[in-house]
Amino acid sequence: MAAAVNADAGVATTVTWTSSNPATASVNPTTGLVTGVASGSVAITACSTVATGVCGQATVTVASTTPAVISIKSITTGSSLTPVNINNVAGQIEVTMNLDSGTQTVSSVDVLIDGAVACSQGFSSIQLATARAQAALVASDNPNAALVVEIQCSINTAEFDPTTGIAKFLNGAHQISARVNLVGSAPVATPSTQLVFNNASGFIVTLTTNNGTDPGSAIDPRTGLQWLGGSVTLNFLGVSYVSGATIANISFPLFGKTVAAVLTANAGSVTYSEGTTWSPTNTGIGNYLSLPTGEPLPIGTAVLSTGQPLAVTNAILNASTSPPGNTTIPALTTIRVDNTSPGVTSANGIAQLPINSTSFPALGVDSVIWVNAATAFAAGSIGGVPSLATLNALTTGTDVEEGVDAITVQFFATAVGAALPTSACSTTGLTAITTGSQLAETTVSSSFRVRVVVKDALGNLTCFGLRAGTGVAVAGGQFGADFTAPTGTVTGPAAGPPGLNVDPGNFAVTASDNASGFDPAGGLLVIMTRLNASGSTTCVIGSGTGCVNPAVQPLTFDATGGANVEGYYTTTITLVDQAGNTTVLVTARLYEYDVTVPAFSGGISLPSLIAGATTNTFTATVTDNLDLNAIFGDVTYPTAVLRYPSQTIGAWGPPLEQGPTTVNYAVANWVRCINAAGDFATTTNQPSIITLTVSDQALNVFSQASGAFGVNAQACAAVGAVTINSFVQNAPSYGAGLTQVDISGNAVSPSSNTVTLTAVADVPLNSSADPFARVDFFYDNGGGVLIRIGTATAVLAQTVTNRTYTYTFVWDPDAAVPVGAVNVVALSVDAQGDAVLTATQVVTTVP
Repeated sequence: MAAAVNADAGVATTVTWTSSNPATASVNPTTGLVTGVASGSVAITACSTVATGVCGQATVTVASTTPAVISIKSITTGSSLTPVNINNVAGQIEVTMNLDSGTQTVSSVDVLIDGAVACSQGFSSIQLATARAQAALVASDNPNAALVVEIQCSINTAEFDPTTGIAKFLNGAHQISARVNLVGSAPVATPSTQLVFNNASGFIVTLTTNNGTDPGSAIDPRTGLQWLGGSVTLNFLGVSYVSGATIANISFPLFGKTVAAVLTANAGSVTYSEGTTWSPTNTGIGNYLSLPTGEPLPIGTAVLSTGQPLAVTNAILNASTSPPGNTTIPALTTIRVDNTSPGVTSANGIAQLPINSTSFPALGVDSVIWVNAATAFAAGSIGGVPSLATLNALTTGTDVEEGVDAITVQFFATAVGAALPTSACSTTGLTAITTGSQLAETTVSSSFRVRVVVKDALGNLTCFGLRAGTGVAVAGGQFGADFTAPTGTVTGPAAGPPGLNVDPGNFAVTASDNASGFDPAGGLLVIMTRLNASGSTTCVIGSGTGCVNPAVQPLTFDATGGANVEGYYTTTITLVDQAGNTTVLVTARLYEYDVTVPAFSGGISLPSLIAGATTNTFTATVTDNLDLNAIFGDVTYPTAVLRYPSQTIGAWGPPLEQGPTTVNYAVANWVRCINAAGDFATTTNQPSIITLTVSDQALNVFSQASGAFGVNAQACAAVGAVTINSFVQNAPSYGAGLTQVDISGNAVSPSSNTVTLTAVADVPLNSSADPFARVDFFYDNGGGVLIRIGTATAVLAQTVTNRTYTYTFVWDPDAAVPVGAVNVVALSVDAQGDAVLTATQVVTTVP
């Protein structure tokens, strides 16, 4: 109770509490706490302690008490809700109780077996009120119905101590009852009901392993199955539900042998030793490897200490066969033990793919391995040499260890010149190497010996030396360390233009190396592609999309890859020593192989008037199998054959210009006629035909002559009153004789690099200015065709009676000029295109 007192400031507000009938309800005079004693009504009064006549009053009614009631509604088997056979109860049962708490406060509800609590469920006041409210909602159509709450308890009649195996309930008759525990009142219990328990005795099997410092287990990533390593111990815990009896001995088959164990005080174990050779009669598993599905742990047999055999189907208790709800029993259905080294056939005959030094297919018995600084020591390759190919098969093949072993490979090297430890898998004194840079560069191939250690996920090892055929105990792979790139020079087809119109022959590399040298079968890494006439590209040497992977070639190889197919070839050559150091010698060199000549399609069309000192155009259609280059014309005059300048009709390399292409061959500054030396008056030396020659990029040529010019050729006129009184070399020493000159200035003694060509025109003083529009020098190509050298410059000199025009040109002959005596002339052309030759002079050329 609480009293509200209104008083002046400083006046006490305390009260004294009294009850009109303490036999019905009492009240604490100071705190106002009311306690019901008997049903009925009382007046509770509070009076001021300052003014005792000032009081307040309230009526309190004490209700009558309704006792709590509990009963067992049903007993069912597990979660199936099937009523139990009270004379044959096993495993988990569900006990459902009805509780009417009345007006009492419930703290908990128990299920008792033989008077001991087997299951208990506590209630807070809020939980109970909620349950009563739910019951009231269900019974809302019957206001006078009791507010019954349904309560369920789960009991595992097969429960046992997971440490000792002692059963909580032995088989036989047991009394079951329900009890409600009240606050402030004595508990209320139901009468007992008899149940007869009948659980099957058996034993639990658990497994432990001892794999030393190696992992105790590994998971097959493909299947998710677990594999074990090291020794395997099966631990047995007997569980007897028979009064006065324990599990005496057990027996079942496993690992191809009989598991037999004698249990003391319900417990025992059997250890299968890793170090003992496997046989059907002992407990050794050695390097035993289970089938991929594992060794199934079968249903065995067991015998009680009373001699009574247990039911075969129930001898091993596990999570799949034991009564539901027994979380103390672990799942154990299969065992997979792998103490087998990678690549070794296990003791029970499971074959493995071999892993040893012969797994290096590229290495012979006497092979030596060279590495460079960047060499990565891994299962895939060593210094560019495929290695341990068998390991790769373990992830894709049918090997038993597939995916289980998660194989890793380690490499250990000795000091320079040292031997490997005598123990097959010892790495004492060795250095783990992952890259070649951890070694010291040497020039001796046997500097290092290397041990390969192949380890699976359970720590099983296979070890060997890298040199094939030498075993694993003492000998080992001989390693040389070479970090220096090789050097070399290349001879072979040069990069175009031009291409080749003959078999290009071979690329030949002259190479040297400081240490490892070159494999005679392949010291080069080559990529060669060919652009075909069809426009397609073929990978001639190499592989991969776009021909990006080089192929190994000897130091001399065919420049067309042996195909000799016409096309453009692009070649990259990298020199590689046996350690894998590389030097790029040729990068994307483009050259052409083409032996097919181009062709004309139809004749040559002439201009209607072939006029002098102008541009005349001749039309023809040309084709080529691969790629056109240029066209030029040789014009035949009565006194000479003059070659006019070349005109480009195709560019080197792709895209291909194959034609048919219509070519308008335009000749500027046409020479209308050519008079013989000293003849300035002849007017009948017009040209008669033009022969067009087309070339492809390989400089294959094909020529075709036109029809006769006839009336198309414009008539000539006299050159004029002028005399060429001299044409000499190295003026002013007129008539100095022959001059020896180097082609392209190669300076072969006793010769000069160049020669000065000179022509002189001598005219009367009263004549007009320079009578010629230009003076050109030509050489005879050896076939009677004049090839233009260049245009001379004029210098005027004057005497009392004459003017002298001297035309000079400094000539450095190129490779196209014939070697030996070469005829050289000057051609003087006037403004109308009429020309006169000088006398021939001879220049001797040397290579």
